[in-house]
Amino acid sequence: MSENPVDYQGYFKNHVKAGFDLESVKKEAQFVESQLRLVSHLIGLSDLGAQSVLEVGSGLGRLYYLLTRDYGLKKYQGIEIDEQAAQFTNSAFGPHFLCQSLRELSASQAVFDQAWAFEVFEHLEDPVASLSQLFGLLKPGGLLVASSPYPYKMNILSDKTHLFVLHPQNWKRLLEKAGFEVLCLRPMTFLPYLWRIHPRLNAVLPFYFGGVDWLSFNLVSTTLMIAKKPA
Repeated sequence: MSENPVDYQGYFKNHVKAGFDLESVKKEAQFVESQLRLVSHLIGLSDLGAQSVLEVGSGLGRLYYLLTRDYGLKKYQGIEIDEQAAQFTNSAFGPHFLCQSLRELSASQAVFDQAWAFEVFEHLEDPVASLSQLFGLLKPGGLLVASSPYPYKMNILSDKTHLFVLHPQNWKRLLEKAGFEVLCLRPMTFLPYLWRIHPRLNAVLPFYFGGVDWLSFNLVSTTLMIAKKPA
């Protein structure tokens, strides 16, 4: 997870109810595949082998698994503050994951070509400071790829560690305040469970939906954000 004094130890075991085994991670990664196809369509991911990538909130490694399997990623650093999750990913995928916060990492400057943070921004205690730290970690021309839930009531109440569930335009203002050029703000809504059958069934619906609780049960409605550090 992300930069936050909230106690995240055991988050993936106790809140996410995640399986700490490689087959479970591969299955959960099916949910992300359609999102990566969309990102690849928007910015191109074919040359990731030459790119250095930071992932904030690396979780149990599903993004790392897909980027290395499908997009040739070789230079990767993940950070995760749930110690149990970081230990698992280092065991499952190799020593590419640090159990530390973004603040601790940010002593290094301008070292990454891309930074990824899927479903992380809502956990940040100080989004302005964290986005500024990410800006500093990127090389000139570097890209930030992120997502964060749309501010429906269910996305706020579903997790007590969701501190900033903001409107996309709020995130745009904060990204620009940190120095980024915002390239994309795009709705992403997903139907529940179909991705468990096959990842190709997990269509990215280009709108938000979730304002009516009984109609939106188990829908995931989030915002894709792509921003660039000016060259």
